Amino acid sequence: MLKFGQRVHQARVEKRLTLDAVAKAIRSHKGYVSGIENDKVNPPSPKVVARICAKLELPFEEMLALGFWEKRPKGVTTQVMFDLLAKLRQEQPVGGGPAPQVLTMAPVSEKAVG
Repeated sequence: MLKFGQRVHQARVEKRLTLDAVAKAIRSHKGYVSGIENDKVNPPSPKVVARICAKLELPFEEMLALGFWEKRPKGVTTQVMFDLLAKLRQEQPVGGGPAPQVLTMAPVSEKAVG
């Protein structure tokens, strides 16, 4: 499985975007984006992850999960993560209501980020 930064780099290259273009979209600078891609900084906050996902058309929840997994405290195992995801999925609305954003696995639009 690719790490958070590797996934960002892969998507940026596939879309033929520069570090500057992504930096502008997330309201940062190219050194920070480079640091993310090269695993020199921790994965960013959920708000910045959402901006990255909007620009690169990546699934927000997947990227947030990758970032969380990399920052997880010692002792949090894969099974704990799967149990948490299963619990969240059980809490989806019943009766055709929209699923919470955290479970949709769809790219986030820039308008949703604010």
